[in-house]
Amino acid sequence: EQGPDVLCLQECKSPVDLIPMEGFAEAGYPYFVARGQKGYNGVMILSKMPIEEVAAEDFASLGHARHIAGRLENGVTIHNFYVPAGGDKPDRAVNEKFGQKLDYLTEMRDWFKARVTPDGSHAGRWRRDFDDSTCAVIDDVYSDSCERLRELGVSIPASGE
Repeated sequence: EQGPDVLCLQECKSPVDLIPMEGFAEAGYPYFVARGQKGYNGVMILSKMPIEEVAAEDFASLGHARHIAGRLENGVTIHNFYVPAGGDKPDRAVNEKFGQKLDYLTEMRDWFKARVTPDGSHAGRWRRDFDDSTCAVIDDVYSDSCERLRELGVSIPASGE
């Protein structure tokens, strides 16, 4: 109904070559970049405009298809992340999955920190439906980096937003 120019999908749960792209093309999204994985994870960026893949990182070396980035012809780069949920217990000592989530976010932070320029020319906008737990981790663990990015114009949701 809204017809956005770009859609970010997660949990595609399929190798890229098995994703039925014809339906997306018929719906007006003939261009895409994707990382797939049989049965788990998977991320895709669908676009009405040409898009080229510019990054596909394996943050935390989990071997998961959880990140893809594509650049549109106008130079805008879009990142799609599928951050690990982290399990039920927010304690690395008793919950390996929470540790994986923290490691993922740490590597993601460091990767972006190395790419954001002082003038903000590589700043962007995080568009992700972070849950409160993830927002709290971002705010509590990465507050200095988040504050720097916010000062550069990056929109990062705070806990509770």
